[in-house]
Amino acid sequence: MGRQTVDARGNRIDLSSRQKNALYADARRLRDDIKSSLCSQDECRTPTAKNVEKMMRSEFPMKGRIEGFKKRMEAIGADPKEYNVERFRR
Repeated sequence: MGRQTVDARGNRIDLSSRQKNALYADARRLRDDIKSSLCSQDECRTPTAKNVEKMMRSEFPMKGRIEGFKKRMEAIGADPKEYNVERFRR
């Protein structure tokens, strides 16, 4: 029996192992994209013009990918700590 989750309409569905593996593979690809685009912790703490520009160019356009990553991780039943993107900052 697979993990139970809810679809967009609110109906309960069961995920097979194959579906969970596919979601996890997608999530890993998204995680790598997200990691490479995030500003470092130092860049976030120091709001210089260069750092703000970098955030505007790299992080804000990634919002859709971040949401997709989180939804995939939630669907496979991952621990919320695992899909907290703030952990990915270097």
